[in-house]
Formats: sequence, structure tokens, C-alpha cells
Amino acid sequence: MFPQWIDRAAALAGPVLGLPLVVTYGGSIVVGNAIGVEAPFAVESAIVGLGVALSVAWAFFLVGRAVLLLGLSAGSKSEATKT
Repeated sequence: MFPQWIDRAAALAGPVLGLPLVVTYGGSIVVGNAIGVEAPFAVESAIVGLGVALSVAWAFFLVGRAVLLLGLSAGSKSEATKT
């Protein structure tokens, strides 16, 4: 359905953007296995919610760094259009 280059870009960006979610959920599984007790549903839901929130913050951070690297800012004009 999508061009192949979009599929490749999404396959590369997915793990990078979802890294905090994977780390928090994976960490909860590791801790649960280490203590031998399954966490209640509410705790698991809170961990997943935290992971999603961290992923959103991570995405904003990555976009901010990309903007700084590219030298972009909101409302700025290019050198060619400045008078």
C-alpha cells in the first residue's frame, strides 16, 4: 500500500520512538520474574501508561534535537528572503 521507502523508514523509526515503552514494560517483566509475583492489572496498566508518556516525551525530545540540528525555528525566514 505504501511505497517501500516509507516501510523501511517506519521500521527504523518505530523502535527508536518506542524505546521508553519497551524499556519500562520490559523492566516490569524482569522485576516481576525476579520477585516471583505477578503485578496486579492496575500496576501493569500504570507501567504501560508511564511508558507511553515517556515515549511521547522522547518523541518531542528527538524532534527538538532534529530542529536544532537542522537550524530551524518557528517563524524564521531563510537567508534568501530576509531584507
